[in-house]
Amino acid sequence: MNLPAHKCLIDKFIDWEKVEQRLYKYPNIGSQYNLKLFQECSSKPPFYCHYLALRLGTWEDDSLFEFLDNLFSVAKSLPNWESERHLLKSHEFGVFWGLLWQMQVANFFKKIEGMTIQWFEDKSGPDLRAKYKDNDLFIECYSFSKSFIVENFINDILCLLSPNIKVGHQLFLRFSLPNSGQKLDSFLDEIFTPYLDEKFIKKKEQEAQDKYPVLLPVPKEVKNFYIYFEGSNPDKYEPGLLPMGAGDENAYINQMVHESLRNKQKSNKLSEKHPNILAINFLIGVDLQIVFNHYISVKSFRIPSVYFKVFDCVVFEACGINQIPKMNVYFTPEMGAARVIEGIFEN
Repeated sequence: MNLPAHKCLIDKFIDWEKVEQRLYKYPNIGSQYNLKLFQECSSKPPFYCHYLALRLGTWEDDSLFEFLDNLFSVAKSLPNWESERHLLKSHEFGVFWGLLWQMQVANFFKKIEGMTIQWFEDKSGPDLRAKYKDNDLFIECYSFSKSFIVENFINDILCLLSPNIKVGHQLFLRFSLPNSGQKLDSFLDEIFTPYLDEKFIKKKEQEAQDKYPVLLPVPKEVKNFYIYFEGSNPDKYEPGLLPMGAGDENAYINQMVHESLRNKQKSNKLSEKHPNILAINFLIGVDLQIVFNHYISVKSFRIPSVYFKVFDCVVFEACGINQIPKMNVYFTPEMGAARVIEGIFEN
């Protein structure tokens, strides 16, 4: 049986010697992961790689790993770290952003004077349990992802083939890719099969020298997703070759905010744990980053009060993978909980 195309490409590009060297170079990362785990994930569909092994074995820049090593130093020093270790073993590519966000949030709160913080004692509850000036506090972290995880995975592999291959979609419009199981595995295999032929890449690269962008094949059933080859000569760029237009930003922000809050309303016992903070990261998709920068960071919208029956405080961020969050805060109308939380963020 033929191996899936994306597995063939990943096996080709991961430098296992580099992975091993970096596990040794960064002791806090190395204490949490090992080569055996990484290589076991190489046989598991639909991604055929561990989320961190792909980065350790293909990225040239070490700056993220330096930052990540510091995050792990803090994360593993907090009580109950064992309750989060299942995330380390996962072969799901999207776990990277969720785990990273949890550690970024933990790092933020650990630095606050007068606060003690620990991981929640089991994975069925909020991510973090804290105490601030004798007040209990529960913190749930959520990295909003949707189809952006699959888009990022495709982009990460295509970048290894050529920095001029780009992926995209029309902003603020319905964007849905297969997200799990055999359907995703087959979708990725179809996406990457043409790139197993080096002649295909060279041919499209030559076409881009004459006129670009050059649209590249995607499965017909997928809407609002495209891949293209970009040229380097501005005189050869032709407008109108890529899908044009975008959706309504206001409608999009309302949908994304409602969806992110609804997804957490009944999860991880948040309705039972008060006061609580829900920290949402809108990093992964370009659409979400624009929404954050234009609307959320300047607080130009209101969260419906119905959500504050569960959440005492909602925090939005678009925090990069090499940053500590600053936190954009929306308080509950219940002033008792708000006073406790407000004191933290004013610290």
